[in-house]
Amino acid sequence: MMFKNNNFFGLQPAKLLIQNQFLITDKVTALDIGCANGANSYYLATLGLTVDAVDILLPELKPEQNINFIQSDIMDFKFVQNYDVILAFNVFQFLSINNRNLLIKKMNNILSLYGIMFIRSFLEGDSTQFFDNDINNYLKKGELFSIIQSYHLEIKLYKEEFINDNHFPIGEHNHNIVS
Repeated sequence: MMFKNNNFFGLQPAKLLIQNQFLITDKVTALDIGCANGANSYYLATLGLTVDAVDILLPELKPEQNINFIQSDIMDFKFVQNYDVILAFNVFQFLSINNRNLLIKKMNNILSLYGIMFIRSFLEGDSTQFFDNDINNYLKKGELFSIIQSYHLEIKLYKEEFINDNHFPIGEHNHNIVS
């Protein structure tokens, strides 16, 4: 696969998604916010879901019958349908606090009855926070939990943790994340 940009991230589906696949076995539609290289979108398509995959910068991605790739800033994206599954992996640290709240509100409004959201973001203290000036809105501990609770969503799993990661071009490193 050749990429137009230098986004090396998102080449494999998220372990969180794979480990919780049982939660989406009866789902039909998905929205992948910040889809990057589309690994999660491709994974959901293999499970039979029809996926709208949105990112502000889309590399050249392999067309797939069940995936609609859309190049858009998520804050400008027109949410016109409901989705059974909504993914937002590593998106919130790029948004201001106001836009984080607005995006959760939009996601809540388009989540179908019995739908499920998967959210993962970097927390303050993540190893990337100190060298990436484009990402400067890392979440504080407990912040995502408070936002989600304010919409009275049922939380099935909530973790704040350090995880090991190893990928090009950084190599081995740790992330401070919330899921």
